[in-house]
Amino acid sequence: MKKRKTLLAGAVAAACAAATLVTAAPAQAKVMAWEFCKPGMVCLWEHDYGTGAMKGWGEGDREMLYVGNDINDKTSSLWNRTSRTICFYTEHNLDGIGIAVGSGQWVDRLSRSNINDMINSWASYC
Repeated sequence: MKKRKTLLAGAVAAACAAATLVTAAPAQAKVMAWEFCKPGMVCLWEHDYGTGAMKGWGEGDREMLYVGNDINDKTSSLWNRTSRTICFYTEHNLDGIGIAVGSGQWVDRLSRSNINDMINSWASYC
C-alpha cells in the first residue's frame, strides 16, 4: 500500500509540476495574496493564487498533521516555505492521493488538478 501510494504521489507531483509548480518567489503582482506565509512555514489557502482563508504551520510541526476543519477539503493553493519536502494527502493519516512539494515551491492553482479541495493531511517525511 505504501509503495503504491508513493508511486501515485510521484505521478501526481510530476503532473502538477509540469502544469502549475514553480520554484521562485511569487510574482510581485501576487505579493499581497502570499505575504502572510513567512519563511519556515507551510501554508494552505482556500482559493487559487494564495487568496481566501489561509492556514499555516511552522517548520517545527514535522509530524503527520490533520489540516483542521477550517481548511480540510478546501485547499486550492499552497506554499512550502520550509527547508524540507512536504507531502500533502487527500485523506487523513497520510492516506489517499499525495503530492510532494519541494522546499520553497508552491502550487498556485490546485483547481487545475484532481486534488483541488481535497487535502486532508500533510507531513515533512515522504
